[in-house]
Amino acid sequence: MRMNTQPSPTERRARRMAVGIFGIFVLILLGAAYASYRAEKGKITEIQYQTLAALGKLKGEQIQQWRKERTAEIERAAKDSLTLEAVQDA
Repeated sequence: MRMNTQPSPTERRARRMAVGIFGIFVLILLGAAYASYRAEKGKITEIQYQTLAALGKLKGEQIQQWRKERTAEIERAAKDSLTLEAVQDA
């Protein structure tokens, strides 16, 4: 049974080495996780931009179609004799 509670220099060196290796491993792991996070964030951002662009294009086309339909309705109403009479009587 050993009475001295102090670790020997060899044990201290081994602990420092183990802690150092563990620290390096943790730093590498953190670096890889951060790189993965950045890559996924970039992919998700690009997908969201593409989705918004597609929605914007679709809405623009819908508005053009709506305006075309309203213009056709106004032109049709302007040529309708009943509408002309109602407007002239008012």
